[in-house]
Amino acid sequence: MLVRRSDSASRVMCYTVLVKKSPGLERLPGVLERRYSDFSALFAGLRRRHPSCVALRDFPFPRKALLGNFTSEVITERSLAFRHLLSRVHASPELRRSPEFAEFTWRREVCRAHRLMTAGHCGMYAECSETGEFHAGLLGDGDPDTFTTLAVLTACLNAVDNVAEAQKYAELALSKRLPGSSASNPSDLEVPLLVLAIRLWWAVGKEKRELEERLRQVKDTGINVDALPTLLELVLKKDSATLYSS
Repeated sequence: MLVRRSDSASRVMCYTVLVKKSPGLERLPGVLERRYSDFSALFAGLRRRHPSCVALRDFPFPRKALLGNFTSEVITERSLAFRHLLSRVHASPELRRSPEFAEFTWRREVCRAHRLMTAGHCGMYAECSETGEFHAGLLGDGDPDTFTTLAVLTACLNAVDNVAEAQKYAELALSKRLPGSSASNPSDLEVPLLVLAIRLWWAVGKEKRELEERLRQVKDTGINVDALPTLLELVLKKDSATLYSS
């Protein structure tokens, strides 16, 4: 992660957080803009939840200045401190998967995008595909929230006929096997995603026998695949609170 300052005409200082892309995603690094108050809320929330955490103990969080917030010295000091804070949080699986870090990094954008999607604006959600990159870059393989975002992006991209991008995100999602997930116990999004993926693989001319075998294994467990809602229907029935675990 890289934190740098971002000047604003409103005289409210924002700090830009760059998150490197995950292998398999070819877009530019994800970008967040956060204010001092956002970093302060993250730090305070993590300290409350994890009061004995070594990574946070005695961390020199920059104090709020009543005057001089825009001097180069204050901005440089804060930028370095924020970068070190995010590095410590990201290095700890417990902190990285905390609700506070989710709120700081992606939850507010994802919730807004999900509201747009449920209002019928799938294209606008699809334009927020950097959320998938944030999850893949921040949380890594096996994280249910990463899988969920990639699956939702697949559904939305397919809904707006962006088959190539939908196939790419479906492939990335299906490569991230969730802990505890199996043919007999798949996640609720996994089977509809698999069904859609087979269609997407066919549409782009990609070999789909492996996916068809995975679907056959699911059917052999007694799951009535044909009775399940489509991936988009399932996503639209849920709100962001039930979609995501964090």
